Amino acid sequence: MAIKSALSSKVNDNNLIVLEDLNLDAVKTKEMAAILKGLSIEKKALIVTADANETVELSARNLPGVTVVEANGINVLDVVGHEKLVITKAAVEKVEEVLA
Repeated sequence: MAIKSALSSKVNDNNLIVLEDLNLDAVKTKEMAAILKGLSIEKKALIVTADANETVELSARNLPGVTVVEANGINVLDVVGHEKLVITKAAVEKVEEVLA
């Protein structure tokens, strides 16, 4: 119930960004930083992927305030501890399954 409330709060505050997909060709921190800048993310961001995505995880790990988690590993502390929530469509479906 708490996770539903936290996710609803992100939607209500316009802090939820749903992407069609998030794939990088190679591990590039600069590319990940450019993607986040393009999404107007300047502070803490939680990136949620449907499954493990090592390229995204490694590209984001050196960016301060950015955390990457799989949809089945999403938790309340991560959601409320980050200003923006960036999630892929496939991850949204997985989160919906878990919460149903």
